[in-house]
Amino acid sequence: MEETMIKEQELFQKYVQILVKQNKNKKDAEKLLLDELMHTEELLPELHILENEAVVEHILREAVYDATSDAGVLDVSMLTDCLKRLEFEADLSEEEAAQVMENFISLLRRLLKQRQTNRVEKLTASDEIRIRIENMISELDMHIGNYEKDYGHAQALLVDVLRCVQLDELTIGNYERAYAEMFDRAKNREACSRCFESMIQHSPMDANLVYGWLLQNLEWKEYAACNTIIAQGLQLEDIEYTDLFLEIAQEIAQLTKDDASYRKWKAQYGKKRAALKRMQASILPLPREAYQDAKPNKPCPCGSGKKFKACCGKLIKKLDA
Repeated sequence: MEETMIKEQELFQKYVQILVKQNKNKKDAEKLLLDELMHTEELLPELHILENEAVVEHILREAVYDATSDAGVLDVSMLTDCLKRLEFEADLSEEEAAQVMENFISLLRRLLKQRQTNRVEKLTASDEIRIRIENMISELDMHIGNYEKDYGHAQALLVDVLRCVQLDELTIGNYERAYAEMFDRAKNREACSRCFESMIQHSPMDANLVYGWLLQNLEWKEYAACNTIIAQGLQLEDIEYTDLFLEIAQEIAQLTKDDASYRKWKAQYGKKRAALKRMQASILPLPREAYQDAKPNKPCPCGSGKKFKACCGKLIKKLDA
C-alpha cells in the first residue's frame, strides 16, 4: 500500500486528528504515524500488516499513546515483574492475566522507544526470559477466547512482540505462523457463523434443505465426504473447525424441529463427536493419568517448558467439554 493511500484512509486521519488536538502539527503527526506503520511493515514483510485493519489501528493507537503520555523514565526490571506475576500468581483471573501480558508488551515497546535497546536485548537473550515470553504468547488466544477479546487484538499483540523482541529465526517463524493461524481462524469462524446465521434467519427453507442434505449423506454413511465438501466451501481446515461446523449443524437440526430427523442426526452427531475426541486424545503426548496433579500455572508434565494451561491442559479442556 502506497504512503499516499495510507494518508487518505479514514482510520489514519482519525489518529492524526487526535495528535493535532494535542497541539501536534498535522504534517508532523502524519509523518510520526506513517513512519510507525512503514517501519513495522518493513520489519515484518511476511505478515502484510497494512492489510489488517485491527493491527493497523492498534499500531496507530499505541503510537499516539507513546507520543502523548508522560510516563517518565521506565525501568527494564518492570518487564521481569510482569513475567513473574504471570508465572507465580495462580489466582489471577483470565482477564487479569491477559492485562498483565498487554502491559508487558506495551512496556517493552516504550522501553525500546526510550533507547534502552541494549538493556532490553540483554534481558530477552536469557533462555529463562525467552521461555516465559513464549509461554505468554502461547496463552494469548486462550485468554482471548475466555473473555471475548477478538483475534485482531491477539494479532496486534503478536506484531508488537515480533517488532520488539530479538528472537531467533525459528521462533520468529513460529510466531508468524501463529499470527497467520489467528487471521485464518477469525476469517473461518466469521464465514461459518455468517453463512448459517444468515441461512437460519433469512431462509429457513434453505436451512432445512441443508439439514436434509446432511442427513441424507449421514444415512448413506458418507459423512466424511459431506463434511469435506462443506469444509472446503467454508475454508475450514482442521479438527477445531470441523468441531465448530458440527456445533453449528446441530443448531440447525434443533431449529428445524423435526423430531424424527433430529434423533437420527443426534445419533450420527454423537458418533462423529466421539471420533473427534478419540482423534484429539491420541494427540496427547502422555497418558491422561500423567496430568492428574498438573496445576494450570506450573510447567506441563509433557516437558514442553510451557505452562500446563497453555499446553496439554488446553487440549484436555476441549476433550472434557
